[in-house]
Amino acid sequence: MTIKFLLMVNKQGQTRLAQYYETLTIAEKSSLEGEIIRKCLARAEAQCSFLEYRTYKCIYRRYASLFFIVGVDSDEVRHTKSRQHAESHVALHCANMQLVALSPPRLHVR
Repeated sequence: MTIKFLLMVNKQGQTRLAQYYETLTIAEKSSLEGEIIRKCLARAEAQCSFLEYRTYKCIYRRYASLFFIVGVDSDEVRHTKSRQHAESHVALHCANMQLVALSPPRLHVR
């Protein structure tokens, strides 16, 4: 499975992190982010966490006020293992965010 991009977006639709693993122009990135974010934000919580966009299969998960979105080749997601790998990748990012949220703040004592 080839991951093409990873997005972390808040509930207001603002991109907090965008990592691309293929070459896209700035206009293509902006268009891609805008359309995928709108589609993810518009979906009901009861709907599945997969959606197709252009040549990508997007797997997303909401954690607190953030959406973690991973885009992969839609041809490669047909296999169950590829789908499970993408879901675990998104779950891993959510788990990391939970650990950050639960860890106590560090105090600098001088």
